[in-house]
Amino acid sequence: MTDPKDAPEAGALGPAGAFVVRFRDGSRPAGPIAGRVEHVSSGRQSRFASLDEMIAFLLEMLPEPGGTRDRT
Repeated sequence: MTDPKDAPEAGALGPAGAFVVRFRDGSRPAGPIAGRVEHVSSGRQSRFASLDEMIAFLLEMLPEPGGTRDRT
């Protein structure tokens, strides 16, 4: 179990790194996976038909370490 004092600071858990992921019925961790992912702070959404597609969207939307990404 993780020690609470090792947890990130509250600011590190802001909306820039928050996502909502909805899985299509029938999606399974070891099988086919599909659904929709939404970046909370920007409202941008993407449908995905594979784990790789979902992860690509997450990586695209996450800010660079030590900075932010321009989303205009």
